[in-house]
Amino acid sequence: MKKKSIKIKNELGEEIEVRVLFTVEDAKTLKNYIVYTDDKIENNKTKAYVSTYELKGDNIYELNPIKTDEEYNFINKILNSLQNTKKSKEEEK
Repeated sequence: MKKKSIKIKNELGEEIEVRVLFTVEDAKTLKNYIVYTDDKIENNKTKAYVSTYELKGDNIYELNPIKTDEEYNFINKILNSLQNTKKSKEEEK
């Protein structure tokens, strides 16, 4: 998936546009993950969401929630790594 934004249906069934932060594939499980945001800020932090995704048709993706601790840990390691890289770059300035 190489889009900068996608449209999803929220829990009320309304279609909303969200910004894709990044996608990643777990080499072990071959599952694809998407990290995205609606750019809403909560506690001075931009809210981000993570789902697995599967291609279901021409530019149609099915998003599913993360279900296991292993999936959560996989994504959490990536997010922590990105955050640490950002902090290191800011400290170099």
